[in-house]
Amino acid sequence: MNFICSSPFYFLSCFILLSVMTFQNDASVGSTSGQEIGKLIFQHSFEQIIEKLEEVFSQKPNPENDVIEQLSEDLGLDTTQVKIWFYNKRYYIKVFIIKF
Repeated sequence: MNFICSSPFYFLSCFILLSVMTFQNDASVGSTSGQEIGKLIFQHSFEQIIEKLEEVFSQKPNPENDVIEQLSEDLGLDTTQVKIWFYNKRYYIKVFIIKF
């Protein structure tokens, strides 16, 4: 778990996931019941989500659609969110390598 906290991408990843969660919860408040809103809240903590995404990224930086769909189901995220996370992670690593 310490390797995730020491990663320069940890805080960015948490920010992205937090903003997505907030957007989903705000969008659902007026249109769904309280019980349905509870289902939108992630059952995993940020650290667990980031850890799983980092683990898959270390094995496959550019996963296929079936892997992305499975991850999205396991983590309670939308497939687009997972795709964007992988895209951003690849981009920031590329920028980090170029700068240093």
